[in-house]
Amino acid sequence: MADQVLSLKISLPALQGMTLRKLQRLVDILRFSKVGATLVGSGNFPQLDFLTLNPSQNTHLSLDAARAAALDWHVLHCLRDAIEAVSAFLEDVRLLADIYQLTSKGEIKGSEWNAVLAQNRPFHRLGLPDKIQKIKASYGVSRTSTRKYLA
Repeated sequence: MADQVLSLKISLPALQGMTLRKLQRLVDILRFSKVGATLVGSGNFPQLDFLTLNPSQNTHLSLDAARAAALDWHVLHCLRDAIEAVSAFLEDVRLLADIYQLTSKGEIKGSEWNAVLAQNRPFHRLGLPDKIQKIKASYGVSRTSTRKYLA
């Protein structure tokens, strides 16, 4: 059975745009949270309408402690989400770099495509620093090599 030849259309600006929109959303959420936390005072520190449970009344946070904890929580979770967005972007970069290498031969065969896809799971399991190192080592991508494309 002969390999099928694949035809692919890839929008690099769309790929970059999706990641940048995710990061912008996180920046906006952090900005809102920081300003919102400064506006809450003892007179308007809200109770939860849907939950009236106080499981440990003697450890109830003061307004200042709750403000600091909420800001820390938002920063931590926005940072986590930003790392996830960049990590997902790097997974796409790896896939596109493999495709680019295959297309330099003129066409991509189905078996070659399957070999590229087989690398998705092992790469996905890497941490962010390891993904960056793997891309640098495998494709020669670095900050300097990408500047000409970003200008």
